Amino acid sequence: MFARTVVTALLVLPLMATTLASREAQACSPLTGFSIHRTFPEVDATDVPIDGVVVLVGEGWDSDAATVEVRLGDVVVAGELTMITTDRYVWRSSAPLEPNTAYTAHITSSPVYDTDLPGEFDLEFTTGSETAPKLMDAVLASSSVEGFEREIKECVVEGDLGSCSACDEWKVVAVEDRMRVVAEIAAPGGPFAGFHGGRLHFGPDADTQEFDAMEFEPAEGGAVVHVIDLGIAGTWPSEQVCVRPEVEDPRGVLVQGEVSCLDIGEVNQPPVEPLTTGDGESEGGSDSSGGSDDTGLDTAHWDDREDKGCGCRGDVGAAGNAGGFGLGMLTMLTILIMLLGSPGRRRRA
Repeated sequence: MFARTVVTALLVLPLMATTLASREAQACSPLTGFSIHRTFPEVDATDVPIDGVVVLVGEGWDSDAATVEVRLGDVVVAGELTMITTDRYVWRSSAPLEPNTAYTAHITSSPVYDTDLPGEFDLEFTTGSETAPKLMDAVLASSSVEGFEREIKECVVEGDLGSCSACDEWKVVAVEDRMRVVAEIAAPGGPFAGFHGGRLHFGPDADTQEFDAMEFEPAEGGAVVHVIDLGIAGTWPSEQVCVRPEVEDPRGVLVQGEVSCLDIGEVNQPPVEPLTTGDGESEGGSDSSGGSDDTGLDTAHWDDREDKGCGCRGDVGAAGNAGGFGLGMLTMLTILIMLLGSPGRRRRA
């Protein structure tokens, strides 16, 4: 009886290992869904511009993770939902909304995280009598070029299986002298405050802004701040960097500003020595401030390791470890059955 109990328990163990492997594999799968944090208009908003815009801002992973259906009574209003980024959706009506009229936007999503708003709710709002005012020209509130140092790190202690980090301890292996532009696009204001996008075009001269970067206005409204890495000191192809601001509101209306050129000669100097080798160690994640190759292009220097989140190591998957565990248990089971089976046969004889 004891032998049968042991065999039964051992038979269950590989099945448990397989189940664990399946669950871990699912945990490592790409996340999908969209968690809504705020909307335009707000719930029960009044005097909403009749341009016909609904904005969802939150955290998202999948372009099909949210829906918006605007209704006037029982009639569905024609419109189109667009994913601007994985964190932002905009619904635009096909025609202006009726003035001084109550509408309901039925919103659904598949929350990834705890969120300020539920996965399904009705957003009621009332329009005013006019469209949103015209956007003013995009204006740079401030802009400057500066040098900075960036540490290059290597992982010396990898994160344990089940850890939220792929690395528990880092070592500084080099320090780069780099350059960056810090620019603020003035707050556009108006009824869409907190929902504007600000794009900064930049390049080596006034006629060539071949690169660009997009940032969004803070939730409370205010300037749109850009910090753009221009690359290793000495690699920018001219003695100036020229920038042009651009602002877009949720309607898709876009305005541009004037080009401003900044002297970069003082910081665009090759280092006296090659990359400095560091010998210190630090804990925590790697620097994610972006980067470039030696041409000065903004190509974002990221760590080569892939961090897939809690419970899933990028180099050796948790499912692989669990699968190995199951295989080992199956081998041990076979040996034990052979050992336990032999005495039974001798007793029956």
